[in-house]
Amino acid sequence: MSLLGRLLGRASPRAIAAPPPAPVPAAPRAPAGRTQSGVPRIVNQVGIDGYAFASRKANVPVEALDPRMKLPAAQSLGPSMNARYSRAIIGLARHAYRNDGHMQRGLRMVTSNIVGTGALPCSRFPELQEILRAWLPSADSRGRMSWGHLLRTIMLMDRIDGEAFIRLRPRRLSDGHVLPLQLELIETEQVAYEWSMPGANGNPIITGIEIDALRRPVAYWMYPEHPLDGLMQAVTGNTGAPAPVPAASVLHVFSSVRGNSWRGDSSLLPALVKLYNLKSYDLAEATRKNVSTMFVGSLQRQPGEEGTRLPGEEDVEYNNTLTQLALEPGIIAELPAGTELKWNTPPDTGTSYEPYIRFALMYLAACCGTSYEDFTGDWRGASDRTWRAAQVAMRAFANEERDRLERQFLNPLAKVLIDLAIGLGLWSPPAGVKPWEIYQVRWSWPGAKNPNQYQEYNALLLAIQAGLMSRDAAIEEMGEDPVEVDRRQSEGKLRAEGFGLQYSAYFPPGVPPAGGGPLGIFESLIQGIVRAQVEEGLRQRLADVGGREEDPPRPDPEPTGGGPGGGGSDGGGKATESDKEPGGDAPRSGRSRASQASQGDPRT
Repeated sequence: MSLLGRLLGRASPRAIAAPPPAPVPAAPRAPAGRTQSGVPRIVNQVGIDGYAFASRKANVPVEALDPRMKLPAAQSLGPSMNARYSRAIIGLARHAYRNDGHMQRGLRMVTSNIVGTGALPCSRFPELQEILRAWLPSADSRGRMSWGHLLRTIMLMDRIDGEAFIRLRPRRLSDGHVLPLQLELIETEQVAYEWSMPGANGNPIITGIEIDALRRPVAYWMYPEHPLDGLMQAVTGNTGAPAPVPAASVLHVFSSVRGNSWRGDSSLLPALVKLYNLKSYDLAEATRKNVSTMFVGSLQRQPGEEGTRLPGEEDVEYNNTLTQLALEPGIIAELPAGTELKWNTPPDTGTSYEPYIRFALMYLAACCGTSYEDFTGDWRGASDRTWRAAQVAMRAFANEERDRLERQFLNPLAKVLIDLAIGLGLWSPPAGVKPWEIYQVRWSWPGAKNPNQYQEYNALLLAIQAGLMSRDAAIEEMGEDPVEVDRRQSEGKLRAEGFGLQYSAYFPPGVPPAGGGPLGIFESLIQGIVRAQVEEGLRQRLADVGGREEDPPRPDPEPTGGGPGGGGSDGGGKATESDKEPGGDAPRSGRSRASQASQGDPRT
C-alpha cells in the first residue's frame, strides 16, 4: 500500500486494512558437497533470470558486468557513428607518425612488406598486358610518384587515416599518356564525413557517401579543396560546399572494425594511449636524470663553525668560496675552515626501465602489424629460425592486405583501363573469348627475400619435381611473371648463341655443351672444389672418431738372391729400409703384409 493509502486508512475508521502478505518460504539449502580435493563446500542456489550461482550474493550472468570488476562503461555506437570521432583520432594518429621514430619505422616496414615496389598486372593476353604495364609510370596525376610509391602512399594513408580515396581523372589524348587517365589521391577530410542527410534525389547521404536503395555508393560528396588547407583555399578561392562526385570516378580503400561501416578506422587507434604513456614515462625518466646531474653537491659546515659574524651580516669568505667553485676541468679550490663538500649520489634507474620500454614497444609493434625486431631494429637474442617464423606470419598478413587492396582498388582500376584500351582501339579481344575473361587480371607482387636462398630455391625445385606446384606458381611466389621470365630466357638464349656463349641453363639436363666452353671449364673447376671439400670433410670425421687413414698395401719386394727367406743380395735376409714399419725398427714380413692386404681387400 502506498503512503497516501496508509494515511487515508488511518484517518477513516471504515477503511479496511489490507491483509498482510503471505510469508515467503526460505530457499531450501542445498546439501553440502565436496570438491575433488575433499574440502567441504555449501552451495546455495540463488536464481536470477533463470541463472543459478554458487554464492549467497546474487551476481550478474556475465562476469565483465560485475560492479566489482570496475570496468569502464563502454558506449556502443552504430556502425556509421565512428565518423563522429574520426577527425580527433586521425589528428592523434598523424601526430604519432610524425613525431615517433618507432611508429615511422614500423609503418614503413609494413607498407614495404605489403607493397614493395608495386604490383604488376598479368593478363592472359600479352598485348593487353603490355598496354597496362606501359601506363603504370604515368599513373600519378602530379607526376611525382612512381607506381610503387603511389601504392605505398595509399597503403600508408590506409594504415594511419583508416582510408584513402583515389579519384580517376580523365586526360586529353594530346597529353601523351598511353591511356588518357591519371589518379589523384584524396585525403579523408576532403570527403565530408559530417554530411549525413537525405539527398535531394531521395538517396540518403551517410558520412559524405550517397547510397541507393541497395546500399551501394552512387556518389561521394567532396570539398573542392581540403577543408583544413586554408592556404590552398585562399590561393585558389575554392571554398565552396561539398559537391557530389560519381562513384564510378572514385575508388575507396578502407579498413573498418565494423562490417557495415562506410568509413574506415585508423589502425593506430589501439596504440595511441600506450604511446602517450610510454612518452610520458620516458620524459619523466629523462627529466629525473637531468635534475640529478644538475645538482652536483653541497657545502656543509661543521657544528660550531658558523663564524662570529653578527646576525644579518654577510659572510664574505663563504660567498667567495661559492663563487669560485665553478665546475671546470682541472679545478683546484680551497674550502674555508670547517667546510665540507658533500657529493650528490642520486639513485640509479634500476633494472625496470628497459623491460618496461621493451614490452611497451612490443605492444606498439603488434598494433602496427609487425614484429618487435622489425619495429625497433633490435635483433638481440633473435636467431635465423626466429626471423623465419616472424616472416611466415608477416607473409600471411601481407597476403590478406594484398587481397583487400586488389578488391577495393586494383581490380576496379584494371577494368577501367581495359575499357579505355578497347574503346580507343588499342586492343581488341580475340574471337571466341568470353566477356568475363577479358577482365581477368592477376597481380604479381614482389616476393619476400630469404637470406638463405639456396634452401628456398631447392625447396621450390623439389616441389616442382614432385608435382606439388607448377613452375609458374613457383615463379610467381618469387615475385616474377612467368611469361616475362620465359620471354627473357628466350631472348637470352638467342643472344648467347649469337655471341658463341654456352650456358647450362639453355641445354637439356645431362647434355654437356658441345665443344666445351667457358661454362664447361667452370663446371669442372666447381666439381674439383666440391670433391676436395668432401674429401676434407671425410678426413675430419675420421679424425673426430679417433681413426686414421691406412696406407694402401704394398707389394712384396722382388728377391734378388739369397736363400728361401727371400732376403737381399747378402743372402742373410736382412730387411731394407722400405720393409721397416713407419714408427719402429722391426721389419715387416711378407706374412704380415699379406694379412694386411687380406684385411684391406674384401676379395681375399
